[in-house]
Amino acid sequence: MSNYRKIVYRTTLRTSVTPVVDVRSCGHYVVGNEWEDPRFVKPFLQFFWGVKGRGNFRCGDQNWQLPPDHVCCYFPGDFHEITPLSAEWEYYWFTCDGPYLEILQAGFSLQREACYAGKCPVELFLQLEHELRDIGRGGCFRAGATAYRILALAAAADTLSLHDPVNAFRELVAEHYSDGSLSVNEICGILGIHRATLARQVEKHLGMSAREYIIAYRLQKALKLLCESSRPIKEIAEDCGFNDYNYFGKVIRKHLGRSPAELRRNSAGELLFLPMGQPSSGGRSNSSLKTGTVS
Repeated sequence: MSNYRKIVYRTTLRTSVTPVVDVRSCGHYVVGNEWEDPRFVKPFLQFFWGVKGRGNFRCGDQNWQLPPDHVCCYFPGDFHEITPLSAEWEYYWFTCDGPYLEILQAGFSLQREACYAGKCPVELFLQLEHELRDIGRGGCFRAGATAYRILALAAAADTLSLHDPVNAFRELVAEHYSDGSLSVNEICGILGIHRATLARQVEKHLGMSAREYIIAYRLQKALKLLCESSRPIKEIAEDCGFNDYNYFGKVIRKHLGRSPAELRRNSAGELLFLPMGQPSSGGRSNSSLKTGTVS
Protein backbone atom coordinates (compact mmCIF):
# COMPACT_ATOMS: atom_id res chain seq x y z
CA MET A 1 0.00 0.00 0.00
CA SER A 2 1.03 3.61 -0.43
CA ASN A 3 1.73 5.38 2.84
CA TYR A 4 -0.29 8.44 3.82
CA ARG A 5 1.27 10.90 6.24
CA LYS A 6 -0.08 14.35 7.08
CA ILE A 7 1.86 16.58 9.47
CA VAL A 8 0.96 20.10 10.61
CA TYR A 9 3.59 22.16 12.43
CA ARG A 10 3.32 25.26 14.56
CA THR A 11 5.26 27.86 12.57
CA THR A 12 5.15 30.75 15.03
CA LEU A 13 7.65 31.44 17.80
CA ARG A 14 6.53 31.13 21.40
CA THR A 15 4.19 33.82 22.67
CA SER A 16 4.88 35.86 25.79
CA VAL A 17 2.40 33.70 27.72
CA THR A 18 2.75 29.91 27.42
CA PRO A 19 -0.46 27.83 27.28
CA VAL A 20 -0.83 24.89 29.66
CA VAL A 21 -0.54 22.51 26.69
CA ASP A 22 1.99 23.98 24.27
CA VAL A 23 1.34 22.05 21.04
CA ARG A 24 4.21 21.80 18.54
CA SER A 25 2.72 19.62 15.82
CA CYS A 26 0.07 17.01 15.01
CA GLY A 27 -0.45 14.39 12.37
CA HIS A 28 -2.41 11.54 10.82
CA TYR A 29 -0.62 8.44 9.55
CA VAL A 30 -1.87 5.48 7.52
CA VAL A 31 1.18 3.32 6.87
CA GLY A 32 2.05 -0.24 5.84
CA ASN A 33 4.48 -2.70 7.36
CA GLU A 34 7.26 -1.57 5.00
CA TRP A 35 7.28 1.94 6.47
CA GLU A 36 9.94 2.99 8.98
CA ASP A 37 9.78 6.00 11.25
CA PRO A 38 13.07 7.90 11.71
CA ARG A 39 14.68 6.71 14.93
CA PHE A 40 16.17 9.31 17.25
CA VAL A 41 15.75 11.00 20.63
CA LYS A 42 13.03 13.66 20.72
CA PRO A 43 12.85 16.42 23.36
CA PHE A 44 9.04 16.61 23.61
CA LEU A 45 6.03 14.52 24.58
CA GLN A 46 4.32 12.69 21.72
CA PHE A 47 0.80 11.33 22.24
CA PHE A 48 -0.63 8.61 19.96
CA TRP A 49 -4.21 7.38 19.44
CA GLY A 50 -4.71 4.15 17.46
CA VAL A 51 -7.48 3.86 14.86
CA LYS A 52 -6.81 0.72 12.80
CA GLY A 53 -4.21 -2.06 12.80
CA ARG A 54 -1.29 -2.32 15.20
CA GLY A 55 2.18 -0.93 15.64
CA ASN A 56 5.08 -1.70 17.95
CA PHE A 57 6.81 0.90 20.11
CA ARG A 58 10.20 0.50 21.71
CA CYS A 59 12.07 2.63 24.24
CA GLY A 60 15.14 1.09 25.80
CA ASP A 61 14.10 -2.23 27.33
CA GLN A 62 10.39 -1.43 27.04
CA ASN A 63 8.23 -2.78 24.20
CA TRP A 64 4.51 -2.23 23.75
CA GLN A 65 1.90 -2.34 20.99
CA LEU A 66 -0.70 0.26 20.03
CA PRO A 67 -3.99 -1.37 18.92
CA PRO A 68 -7.16 0.48 17.84
CA ASP A 69 -8.96 2.55 20.49
CA HIS A 70 -5.83 2.72 22.66
CA VAL A 71 -3.41 5.54 23.45
CA CYS A 72 0.25 5.68 24.41
CA CYS A 73 3.08 8.20 24.78
CA TYR A 74 6.74 8.90 24.30
CA PHE A 75 8.16 11.21 26.96
CA PRO A 76 10.76 13.96 26.44
CA GLY A 77 14.19 12.44 25.99
CA ASP A 78 12.88 9.05 24.83
CA PHE A 79 14.46 7.30 21.86
CA HIS A 80 11.62 6.77 19.36
CA GLU A 81 11.49 3.42 17.60
CA ILE A 82 8.15 2.69 15.89
CA THR A 83 7.41 -0.30 13.64
CA PRO A 84 4.10 -1.17 11.92
CA LEU A 85 2.80 -4.68 12.61
CA SER A 86 -0.19 -4.56 10.26
CA ALA A 87 -0.49 -4.21 6.50
CA GLU A 88 -2.45 -1.00 7.23
CA TRP A 89 -1.85 0.86 10.46
CA GLU A 90 -3.69 4.13 11.13
CA TYR A 91 -3.22 6.50 14.04
CA TYR A 92 -3.34 10.18 15.01
CA TRP A 93 -0.77 11.97 17.13
CA PHE A 94 0.34 15.32 18.50
CA THR A 95 3.46 16.63 20.21
CA CYS A 96 3.73 19.19 22.98
CA ASP A 97 6.20 20.67 25.42
CA GLY A 98 6.41 23.61 27.80
CA PRO A 99 6.92 24.30 31.52
CA TYR A 100 3.71 22.50 32.56
CA LEU A 101 4.54 19.18 30.95
CA GLU A 102 5.35 17.31 34.17
CA ILE A 103 2.07 18.49 35.69
CA LEU A 104 0.17 17.22 32.64
CA GLN A 105 1.93 13.86 32.74
CA ALA A 106 1.05 13.40 36.41
CA GLY A 107 -2.46 14.84 36.19
CA PHE A 108 -3.54 12.64 33.28
CA SER A 109 -1.49 9.63 34.46
CA LEU A 110 0.18 9.45 31.06
CA GLN A 111 2.25 6.35 30.41
CA ARG A 112 4.29 4.82 27.64
CA GLU A 113 2.39 1.54 27.50
CA ALA A 114 -0.90 1.50 25.61
CA CYS A 115 -4.14 1.80 27.55
CA TYR A 116 -7.76 1.73 26.40
CA ALA A 117 -9.30 5.13 25.57
CA GLY A 118 -12.24 4.40 23.22
CA LYS A 119 -12.78 5.62 19.69
CA CYS A 120 -10.31 8.19 18.46
CA PRO A 121 -11.85 11.72 18.47
CA VAL A 122 -10.93 12.38 14.84
CA GLU A 123 -12.87 15.66 14.76
CA LEU A 124 -10.71 17.04 17.59
CA PHE A 125 -7.49 16.12 15.81
CA LEU A 126 -8.80 17.83 12.66
CA GLN A 127 -9.67 20.88 14.76
CA LEU A 128 -6.16 20.78 16.21
CA GLU A 129 -4.70 20.88 12.69
CA HIS A 130 -6.77 23.96 11.87
CA GLU A 131 -5.73 25.73 15.07
CA LEU A 132 -2.02 25.05 14.50
CA ARG A 133 -2.38 26.72 11.10
CA ASP A 134 -3.92 29.77 12.81
CA ILE A 135 -0.83 31.96 13.16
CA GLY A 136 -0.81 34.01 16.31
CA ARG A 137 -1.39 33.85 20.03
CA GLY A 138 -5.07 32.95 19.75
CA GLY A 139 -4.40 29.90 17.60
CA CYS A 140 -1.70 28.76 20.00
CA PHE A 141 -4.05 28.88 22.98
CA ARG A 142 -6.94 27.25 21.10
CA ALA A 143 -4.65 24.44 19.99
CA GLY A 144 -3.60 23.94 23.60
CA ALA A 145 -7.24 23.77 24.71
CA THR A 146 -8.07 21.18 22.05
CA ALA A 147 -5.07 19.03 22.96
CA TYR A 148 -6.17 19.24 26.59
CA ARG A 149 -9.63 17.96 25.58
CA ILE A 150 -8.03 15.03 23.75
CA LEU A 151 -5.98 14.12 26.82
CA ALA A 152 -9.04 14.46 29.06
CA LEU A 153 -11.14 12.17 26.83
CA ALA A 154 -8.44 9.53 26.92
CA ALA A 155 -8.07 9.79 30.69
CA ALA A 156 -11.82 9.62 31.29
CA ALA A 157 -12.41 6.52 29.15
CA ASP A 158 -14.52 3.92 30.92
CA THR A 159 -12.50 0.71 30.74
CA LEU A 160 -14.98 -1.29 32.76
CA SER A 161 -17.11 -4.07 31.31
CA LEU A 162 -20.80 -4.28 32.08
CA HIS A 163 -20.10 -7.07 34.54
CA ASP A 164 -17.24 -5.31 36.31
CA PRO A 165 -17.79 -4.98 40.09
CA VAL A 166 -17.22 -1.22 39.94
CA ASN A 167 -20.06 -0.73 37.46
CA ALA A 168 -22.24 -3.03 39.55
CA PHE A 169 -21.32 -0.96 42.62
CA ARG A 170 -22.29 2.27 40.86
CA GLU A 171 -25.60 0.80 39.73
CA LEU A 172 -26.44 -0.33 43.26
CA VAL A 173 -25.64 3.12 44.66
CA ALA A 174 -27.80 4.79 41.99
CA GLU A 175 -30.68 2.45 42.79
CA HIS A 176 -30.48 2.48 46.61
CA TYR A 177 -28.83 5.79 47.58
CA SER A 178 -32.05 6.97 49.27
CA ASP A 179 -31.83 4.08 51.74
CA GLY A 180 -30.02 5.54 54.75
CA SER A 181 -28.93 2.08 55.89
CA LEU A 182 -27.01 1.37 52.67
CA SER A 183 -23.42 0.45 53.56
CA VAL A 184 -20.28 -0.66 51.78
CA ASN A 185 -20.45 -3.98 53.62
CA GLU A 186 -24.02 -4.54 52.43
CA ILE A 187 -23.02 -3.80 48.83
CA CYS A 188 -20.10 -6.22 49.08
CA GLY A 189 -22.47 -8.90 50.33
CA ILE A 190 -24.83 -8.35 47.39
CA LEU A 191 -21.96 -8.45 44.89
CA GLY A 192 -20.27 -11.39 46.57
CA ILE A 193 -16.94 -9.57 46.71
CA HIS A 194 -14.49 -8.94 49.55
CA ARG A 195 -14.52 -5.38 50.86
CA ALA A 196 -10.77 -4.94 50.29
CA THR A 197 -11.14 -6.05 46.66
CA LEU A 198 -13.97 -3.61 46.00
CA ALA A 199 -12.01 -0.84 47.73
CA ARG A 200 -9.02 -1.34 45.45
CA GLN A 201 -11.14 -1.40 42.29
CA VAL A 202 -13.22 1.66 43.23
CA GLU A 203 -10.11 3.64 44.18
CA LYS A 204 -8.41 2.66 40.92
CA HIS A 205 -11.28 3.52 38.57
CA LEU A 206 -13.16 6.29 40.42
CA GLY A 207 -10.34 7.97 42.31
CA MET A 208 -12.02 7.80 45.71
CA SER A 209 -13.12 5.28 48.32
CA ALA A 210 -16.45 3.46 48.09
CA ARG A 211 -17.68 5.38 51.15
CA GLU A 212 -16.70 8.71 49.61
CA TYR A 213 -18.48 7.83 46.37
CA ILE A 214 -21.74 7.01 48.18
CA ILE A 215 -21.63 10.28 50.11
CA ALA A 216 -20.77 12.29 46.98
CA TYR A 217 -23.62 10.65 45.04
CA ARG A 218 -26.13 11.44 47.79
CA LEU A 219 -24.88 15.03 47.97
CA GLN A 220 -25.23 15.42 44.22
CA LYS A 221 -28.88 14.40 44.40
CA ALA A 222 -29.52 16.52 47.50
CA LEU A 223 -27.99 19.68 46.01
CA LYS A 224 -30.14 19.36 42.91
CA LEU A 225 -33.32 19.12 44.99
CA LEU A 226 -32.15 21.87 47.33
CA CYS A 227 -31.73 24.37 44.49
CA GLU A 228 -34.54 23.24 42.19
CA SER A 229 -37.37 22.77 44.68
CA SER A 230 -38.90 24.35 47.76
CA ARG A 231 -39.28 21.06 49.61
CA PRO A 232 -38.30 21.08 53.29
CA ILE A 233 -34.60 20.55 53.78
CA LYS A 234 -35.15 17.74 56.28
CA GLU A 235 -37.32 15.91 53.76
CA ILE A 236 -34.65 16.29 51.05
CA ALA A 237 -32.00 14.93 53.41
CA GLU A 238 -34.07 11.85 54.23
CA ASP A 239 -34.92 11.20 50.57
CA CYS A 240 -31.21 11.27 49.72
CA GLY A 241 -30.14 8.81 52.41
CA PHE A 242 -29.27 11.25 55.22
CA ASN A 243 -31.59 10.20 58.05
CA ASP A 244 -29.92 12.58 60.48
CA TYR A 245 -30.56 16.22 59.49
CA ASN A 246 -27.68 17.50 61.63
CA TYR A 247 -25.23 15.12 59.95
CA PHE A 248 -26.53 16.22 56.54
CA GLY A 249 -25.84 19.84 57.46
CA LYS A 250 -22.31 18.98 58.60
CA VAL A 251 -21.56 17.16 55.36
CA ILE A 252 -22.88 20.05 53.24
CA ARG A 253 -20.84 22.57 55.20
CA LYS A 254 -17.73 20.40 55.01
CA HIS A 255 -17.88 20.19 51.19
CA LEU A 256 -19.27 23.62 50.30
CA GLY A 257 -18.60 25.82 53.32
CA ARG A 258 -22.24 26.78 53.83
CA SER A 259 -25.32 25.33 55.49
CA PRO A 260 -28.18 23.88 53.39
CA ALA A 261 -30.33 26.91 54.21
CA GLU A 262 -27.57 29.32 53.16
CA LEU A 263 -27.09 27.48 49.89
CA ARG A 264 -30.80 27.69 49.16
CA ARG A 265 -30.94 31.40 49.94
CA ASN A 266 -27.83 32.25 47.93
CA SER A 267 -28.42 30.01 44.92
CA ALA A 268 -30.64 32.65 43.20
CA GLY A 269 -31.74 30.15 40.62
CA GLU A 270 -28.24 28.77 40.02
CA LEU A 271 -27.81 25.00 40.30
CA LEU A 272 -25.04 23.80 42.58
CA PHE A 273 -23.47 20.42 41.96
CA LEU A 274 -20.68 18.62 43.75
CA PRO A 275 -18.01 17.23 41.38
CA MET A 276 -18.21 13.43 41.57
CA GLY A 277 -14.45 13.14 41.10
CA GLN A 278 -13.71 15.14 44.26
CA PRO A 279 -13.56 12.85 47.28
CA SER A 280 -14.26 14.14 50.74
CA SER A 281 -11.25 14.58 52.98
CA GLY A 282 -12.65 13.08 56.15
CA GLY A 283 -11.78 9.73 57.62
CA ARG A 284 -14.05 6.75 58.18
CA SER A 285 -17.07 7.51 60.34
CA ASN A 286 -17.88 5.29 63.32
CA SER A 287 -21.46 6.53 63.58
CA SER A 288 -24.39 4.19 63.36
CA LEU A 289 -26.04 3.58 60.00
CA LYS A 290 -29.23 4.96 61.53
CA THR A 291 -27.76 8.45 61.26
CA GLY A 292 -27.38 8.15 57.52
CA THR A 293 -23.61 7.73 57.57
CA VAL A 294 -21.83 5.14 55.47
CA SER A 295 -19.58 2.46 56.91
